[in-house]
Amino acid sequence: MVQELLGHAQLETTKAIYLAPVADLQLRSLLADFVPAGGPVSEQELAGLFTRLARESEGIQDLDEKLVAQ
Repeated sequence: MVQELLGHAQLETTKAIYLAPVADLQLRSLLADFVPAGGPVSEQELAGLFTRLARESEGIQDLDEKLVAQ
């Protein structure tokens, strides 16, 4: 939709110019929301953060799921 609205002939132009900065802002937002409650970050908290990041990011795949499916 963005490609059509901007009149870009190539999808890659739209992705490179407009979607990469948006993805960066999304990552910064996720990290900003992750504020541990006054102590060191546990492995479980980090795992939760990275799980959420992977779930919300295009192109990241769960290797464990793929291994189980085979």
